[in-house]
Amino acid sequence: MKYWESLSLRSKLTVLLFIGLLVPMGTGLGIVAVRDIRSFREDLISTTSLAAAVASEYSAAALAFQDEVAARQTLVRLASLPELEFATIQDARGHLLASYRRPGVPGGVPLPVVPVEGRWVRLDARHLNVIQPVIHEGVRYGSLRVQASAVPLQARINAYLLGILVVAVGVAGLSLGLAFLLQRLITRRILALAEVARVVAEKGDYSVRARKVSDDEIGFLADTFNTMLVEVGRRQREAQEAIRVREEFLSIASHELRTPLTPLKLEVQSLTRAAARGTLSDQGTGLLQRDLGLIGKQLRRLETLIYNLLDVSRITSGKLQLDLEEVDLVALLQEAIQRLSEECRTSQTVISLEVEQPVVGRWDPARLDQVLSNLLGNALKYGAGRPIEVGVGQRDGTAWLSVRDHGVGIAEEDQARIFDRFERAVSVRHYGGLGLGLYIAQSIAASHGGRIRVESQQGAGATFIVELPVEGPPWEGSRDVEADASHPTH
Repeated sequence: MKYWESLSLRSKLTVLLFIGLLVPMGTGLGIVAVRDIRSFREDLISTTSLAAAVASEYSAAALAFQDEVAARQTLVRLASLPELEFATIQDARGHLLASYRRPGVPGGVPLPVVPVEGRWVRLDARHLNVIQPVIHEGVRYGSLRVQASAVPLQARINAYLLGILVVAVGVAGLSLGLAFLLQRLITRRILALAEVARVVAEKGDYSVRARKVSDDEIGFLADTFNTMLVEVGRRQREAQEAIRVREEFLSIASHELRTPLTPLKLEVQSLTRAAARGTLSDQGTGLLQRDLGLIGKQLRRLETLIYNLLDVSRITSGKLQLDLEEVDLVALLQEAIQRLSEECRTSQTVISLEVEQPVVGRWDPARLDQVLSNLLGNALKYGAGRPIEVGVGQRDGTAWLSVRDHGVGIAEEDQARIFDRFERAVSVRHYGGLGLGLYIAQSIAASHGGRIRVESQQGAGATFIVELPVEGPPWEGSRDVEADASHPTH
């Protein structure tokens, strides 16, 4: 059983089909052979018996008159039978009246002395013996015995069996050929599927496809297998992309989190040495204030990075909550610009604010301030010290604000993806950052029922435009922000 189970599908089918074809064909051939051999034997018996019956008719007169010459002539006529070896005519008392023996043939086979009322026939491997009673008008005058050779019959049967054997070998070969062809028809497509599965398993190549050549169950299996390959390939690409994004994020995050730690560590060491000296001169006091300012700046940067990571976690898990209230957008903008005054002085950047009209809406002030900070921070970062124009207004129930810089600009093909996680249109080496600011800003705007879009040309600066419904989001309470962020409305 184990050996059978270890055979390949092709071998199993070949064996089963071979047996299935050979058994009925062999059985039919055997039945024909048995019938024909029986017919050969019956032909010899009937021919010899008929000759004996005819001779017995001619023997009745010879026995009645004890005419030995006539009896011998009757036996000589029987010699026309090619198989005849020996013949005798006996009277009713068993006395031999005449006999015939073909030249070269030994004496007749002894027969048991038994009263024979009717015809008696016995056939063995070498002889056929027939005893035919001689009866005329109801009177039995004796009997006629005929012995014929069964060797020609046996030779004929042997030749016939040899022919049957040759035919059987041919049938077996034909059965084997048919079994091989049938198993190829059945297994060819299954083995093709198995080959595709092997390539997928060994090489991880999900681009291969099984060829569909029929509409039967195997065709359905090929379609299902191809559908599975498409799905597995898609999921593999998504998994690889997720791994790539994760690795990139870990690399960027570790770099960004480590960057403010180095100057922070140096400043702390400087303050420690100053504290160890015990006194600070006026110059030392100035340096202390400068160091404390730098420490605070690095701490704010670390805080922003950590908050950004937390916000991404909240957005992706759908847990970004809004605390809605009446918000003066112009005042919120002025506060955000004021917070950046130090950085503006450092980079010699001027931020101008143009207000068309007061704008008050129902928003989350902390989250909206986060949006403004991200947009203004990006304008300072990529504006290359050139002026930044900020505008704000309202029309048709929608508040809008724009932040325009005159920096490096954004290529058209990059303008859609910069709102995705960890995406940016510039080199990480030159500008740094996690690539999360616009993603978070877009998510916050979407959570309010609004959107952010960009108008830009590479080398000609960029204008980010935020549009928010004044009445707040059309839905109240929490919602799946990730779903909205993944389908921006612009």
